[in-house]
Amino acid sequence: MFRSFKTKILFLTVTILLLSSVPFMISTMKGFEEAMYEAGEESARNILRLVMLNIENEYKSLIFHKEFTLEMRKRQMKNVATLVYDNFDKFYELFKEGQLSQREAQLKALELARSLRYFNNDYFFIYNRELTAISHPDPTVMGKKLADYQDPKGNYVVRDLIKASLQEGGGFTKYWWKRLDTVEPVPKIGYALYYPKWDWMIGTGVYVDDIEEEARKKLEAILEGLSDNFSKIKIARTGYLFLFDGKKQMLVHPELSGKNVSMIVNPQTGNPLVDDWMTAKNNQGKPFEYLWDKPGARGDFSFPKESYVAHFKPLDWYLVSSVYKDELKMPAKRLIKKQIYIIIVIFLISVAAAYILVKRVAKPLNKLTEYAKELVAHNFTATDETKSEVERLPERHKDEVGKLAESFVYMERTLRQYLIDLKETTAANERLGRLRRFFSPQLAEMIVEGGTADPLKTHRREVTVVFLDLRGFTAFAEMVEPEEVMRVLREYHAEMGKLILEHEGTLERFTGDGMMIFFNDPMPIPNPAERAIRMAVAMREGVRQLSAVWRKLDYDLGFGIGVDQGYATIGAIGFEGRWDYGAIGTVTNLAARLCGEAKGGQILVTRRLAVTMEELVVGEFVGDLVLKGFQKPVSAFNVVGLKEN
Repeated sequence: MFRSFKTKILFLTVTILLLSSVPFMISTMKGFEEAMYEAGEESARNILRLVMLNIENEYKSLIFHKEFTLEMRKRQMKNVATLVYDNFDKFYELFKEGQLSQREAQLKALELARSLRYFNNDYFFIYNRELTAISHPDPTVMGKKLADYQDPKGNYVVRDLIKASLQEGGGFTKYWWKRLDTVEPVPKIGYALYYPKWDWMIGTGVYVDDIEEEARKKLEAILEGLSDNFSKIKIARTGYLFLFDGKKQMLVHPELSGKNVSMIVNPQTGNPLVDDWMTAKNNQGKPFEYLWDKPGARGDFSFPKESYVAHFKPLDWYLVSSVYKDELKMPAKRLIKKQIYIIIVIFLISVAAAYILVKRVAKPLNKLTEYAKELVAHNFTATDETKSEVERLPERHKDEVGKLAESFVYMERTLRQYLIDLKETTAANERLGRLRRFFSPQLAEMIVEGGTADPLKTHRREVTVVFLDLRGFTAFAEMVEPEEVMRVLREYHAEMGKLILEHEGTLERFTGDGMMIFFNDPMPIPNPAERAIRMAVAMREGVRQLSAVWRKLDYDLGFGIGVDQGYATIGAIGFEGRWDYGAIGTVTNLAARLCGEAKGGQILVTRRLAVTMEELVVGEFVGDLVLKGFQKPVSAFNVVGLKEN
């Protein structure tokens, strides 16, 4: 019954299908249901994470709005104070021209300051050198000497304002001061500007709670946006998200928005449900489970639900997902039923297909098996008789069996040659990989193909060396976060790397913000000094553009370059397992020292290089520099620019 290969394979196929499909259906039902359930839970967690990211971004936007509003108010104060200053100058000129007496001019100036209002009824006040209020809209302050006046926080308000006004361009200070027609002082930010012609202090200020009111409106808009987003989010079939704060006030909910939910009780624990949610924020990714009713069964608190809770500390908000557990299991049950039907169909089709394929494949497979055994036995070379039989198979079988036969013949023809070429290819790839560590892929392949000599061998050649680094980088790196340092370095390296490749330079090393590049090696190039100078000027311009962006972020970074030309010893430096491609010689040391002496934006070159490039560059003599490691002073020139520009 089981003598033929065809019968055995067919029986084996049927047996395997039965033994695999039936246990698979039984064993995977629970596992599949659990996986789908976990997928539903993961979906809920992902939605929670995405919404938390949205809340975090909105909060950052809120903080930015507050800071921007504060800065805008400061600019407004400075601008309007400057406007008052300019109007005082006009009155002063009328006095100088004799059209008004000094007293008349001063009274008109004080009256103007007392009458002006801006923003939210904010006003101006004037103090003289004796710290007496000579112009103020509050009659309880007007005419009083307030040198010793302190606000509730102990600040000497007028003294601090006078001190701020004496700064160049005026200055800001914080203090507490009552609003007009009120009694209780509130936080205020003041700006003071000194008017030297009459020895006055011009002052104005805005109340911090005005700025806070704008932030509150912004927060309300954020909640409205979240409410709109929550209404569009569904977890499983009826699950939803809601948001409440630490005061147990429901901020966003399909039914309870604006209500205090501290009295809603968990039917299982008897605790306020909101307290259980607040505690569940510490569950480390595990759901909080409880019983609740359903829309069609109000009052029947027997339906399991689960929630994931995330706490946004800056606003003391709690974001909660809520979904019935049976809704999470429902997709798995539907898919399991479909899976059973599919497995039955696959089983029947597989049995039929196995019978047909086994019958067709058995005979040619036997021939191919003999052919494969013969290849192994005869050092991957088949006899003519066996090869002839296999070569006829593609004519009889226009399917994969025929293609397999063609592949066997092709394998026999090429395998021996592959074995011969393998050693040579391996050696070449190892050498190519070693060269790619130091040079561009195109140059490394050219070296391997014999287009140039092996540069890793020690050799001596005249090169032009360029050293460059950023000024103020150490202080910058201490000031900002490491991630921001790496981002700035990536911008800087990308811009410099593009120019290095464009001018065909060889990058010898990175040292954080520093780089060493040389020209004329490993491939000799025409005019290496000119390329180096042009690259340095382009780099300076590139960093100037980057600096414009950095300055907006308050990053004070300069840029210096040193360039020299001379002979150097070049080749691989290091030890087995760690090699670098480097250049050694006076020329590299001198370029590095010049770079160290260069101020921000300078490109320092030696006298010899400056004379060589005098037709190309506009240079200025910097001086004879005493450099470490050099006995005599070195005459240095700064490349101001290119004559062609």
